Amino acid sequence: MEDGISVASSLWIEAGAMSGGSRNQVEFAEELATFFGPPVFAAQLITVQTPNKTFEGCTFSAKTTTFGVQIWRLSLPTESKSGLSYPGKIIHFTRTKSPVFFKLSVADMDSERALEWNDLASANGVTSATSGSRRYGYY
Repeated sequence: MEDGISVASSLWIEAGAMSGGSRNQVEFAEELATFFGPPVFAAQLITVQTPNKTFEGCTFSAKTTTFGVQIWRLSLPTESKSGLSYPGKIIHFTRTKSPVFFKLSVADMDSERALEWNDLASANGVTSATSGSRRYGYY
C-alpha cells in the first residue's frame, strides 16, 4: 500500500498462541502497531467491536521483551466476557474513521474468509510475516 499501514482500513494477522492468562493478548511490532495510531509508550484504550458487542477500554500498550525488543500488546475481549476465541486463528481488524474504533473478526486459518483477506491484501496492500513467522496483511 503506497501510504502504508497507518492509512490502511484493514489488518489481519495470524494469532499464534496469544499471550495472557486468557490467551487474549495479540502482540505487534512497531510497524504493525501504527495501524492503531502513532505508537506511544503509555497505555492507550481503544474500542473494539465484535459482531455481537462493543468493548470500550481495550488496553493497547508498549512492552519491552526480555530480548530488548519493543512490542505493542492489545488485550482483546476474553471469551468469558462475550469476546471471541483467538489462538490458532486469523484476527482481522477494520478501522472506522469517525469515531475511530476497530471492528474485530476471527476466522480459521485456511477458511474461505481468511483466504479472501489474504487475497485483498495481496492485491491492494501488503502481505508479509513477522519476525516470529506469523503471516499478516493490510489493505
